[in-house]
Amino acid sequence: MDSEFSLRKLILTKIAIQIYRHPNMKTLERERCEVIRYIPAEIWEPIAKEKLSSLNLPWTIHREVIALMIPLSVEIGDWEYDHYPILYNRLLKLPIDYIWKENGTIDRIETAKNFIKGESHDISLRFRMACVYWLEEEAKRLWQEMPETTRSSLSVISVCNCKLGWENVVKDWIAFIRSGAVDWRQHTFPHSLTWYCQYRVVIQSSLLQELSQTEQFCVFEEVMKEGIPTHTKTFCLTQMNEKMFENISKKEPAHLFKALLNRPFHSQFQSMVDCIFTYLSEKDFVIVLHEMICERIIFKPNDYDYVKLLRDLWDRSPDSYKEYVEI
Repeated sequence: MDSEFSLRKLILTKIAIQIYRHPNMKTLERERCEVIRYIPAEIWEPIAKEKLSSLNLPWTIHREVIALMIPLSVEIGDWEYDHYPILYNRLLKLPIDYIWKENGTIDRIETAKNFIKGESHDISLRFRMACVYWLEEEAKRLWQEMPETTRSSLSVISVCNCKLGWENVVKDWIAFIRSGAVDWRQHTFPHSLTWYCQYRVVIQSSLLQELSQTEQFCVFEEVMKEGIPTHTKTFCLTQMNEKMFENISKKEPAHLFKALLNRPFHSQFQSMVDCIFTYLSEKDFVIVLHEMICERIIFKPNDYDYVKLLRDLWDRSPDSYKEYVEI
């Protein structure tokens, strides 16, 4: 399912990414140990405005670019949330060189490859990243390069078979490398490939594209259920075809429409307001409203105009839904 992105928004996003990459912005975040969405605007905006002024852009564009900085920060925050278990407390100290897509989302595979190339990073962390992103060549090379003590440490990591985490993936990749198999496709992993894809990092790796459409749909069905971060569900939307989207709409309408509240799908949510009620029950409607108020309007006030979106949704909702909420 493709998101709608105007040429103007693409250009503004490209400028915002350039501003965000400025060394002064990175220094500020590193010093405060947090991304700019948690830093008062009066502290970070002057840095952004100074850089914007040097680009000789019309003043009217400045505010639009500044407004895009918070969504970029949210994207980085989501990346850090997913990778914290893998990189531990070193995450804030590591200089992550993010590779961005033109729609303002992080290209996770290319960012992982960038991280793996960085010889200043701990080789154990680079190996973990190669495994969870299903990068065979990089994983095998790093395994050969690392000291025997590091291999031993990685080999004895404990895993919980009842809960999927990076440890399961790394342990199974070590077994694959030690098996001597030429290609991971020729190796029998202890779990199905769709099982690994339910881990929120692996699903955005190169593995997903190796699955058949039927297997992909099975993954999307599981990921769209309760307990998975909404931003992971949003990624799934970008990978679905129309038939998959329609089927998920029927099975998990509340979770799907909550995922549409994330960039880059805001415009789709607005255009789909009327058809939302085809699949959404009154109870699910309350869940979506709760998400918009508690998780968006209160927690992400500068990410998007969710108040307007909420009013539009409420105004166009059937009377029976309003009555259910007001009971």
